[in-house]
Amino acid sequence: MANIKPKKNALILALLFVFSKGASQGFQNFPDLGADLDSWHASAADNINAPIMNGVHYYKREDQMITPDQNPFFEESWDHEGSLTYEGRQYPKSTITYNISEDILLIWSPEMNKGGQKSLMIDQSKIDSFQVHKQLFLNYKHAGIGNRGFYKKVMQGKHLTCMSKISKTGSLEDVDYIYEEKRQYWVRYKAKNHNYKRVSSLYQIFPSLKKQIKRYHNEIRFILREDKERYIQLMLYYCDSIVK
Repeated sequence: MANIKPKKNALILALLFVFSKGASQGFQNFPDLGADLDSWHASAADNINAPIMNGVHYYKREDQMITPDQNPFFEESWDHEGSLTYEGRQYPKSTITYNISEDILLIWSPEMNKGGQKSLMIDQSKIDSFQVHKQLFLNYKHAGIGNRGFYKKVMQGKHLTCMSKISKTGSLEDVDYIYEEKRQYWVRYKAKNHNYKRVSSLYQIFPSLKKQIKRYHNEIRFILREDKERYIQLMLYYCDSIVK
């Protein structure tokens, strides 16, 4: 140990201290020195020092009664395989949920295991993007739309990109809290965002391709009744394939 430089020696001692603390809690996986210590520490320790855990506790409102059909979230359950990018750093396998009603991303707080309503609300402005329940959401700055919140990426082709804004508003009716969900769509083409409402919106964006678009719409219009967003994806991928 005498040949180890003081700074390196201090680093090793610090890592051994963290490891001994994690091991005492039953965590045995210790990363290589070049691995991501933040990610390891986030999965191994209760006192998480990773930057994403610098936030304030968030409490669910008691009147927002949660049921599978009526809840303020994007999907009801937490996603234990979620991921987020925070100030350019990626945090895979994060337990997260997206509160659409308030347009905020929440991270599972260890204190929730102690019978509380708590989760952690981190600094939303520093979130670049996150993936929850296999769907990607971008901060408005990266989405290029609006001036706050997050937008879902619906599709991305060679020429076109489609983003959507999901919103939920709730009200107490008798003993149930009822939510109404709305979705707005934008098609980005040649650095300009176009509002999408129905197939006629595509006629306005691509007037010279109206006949082809209308013909394809008639072929797949049955999907519109079953899954509007899937229909939009198929229409836009088709437009992306024929646009010049």
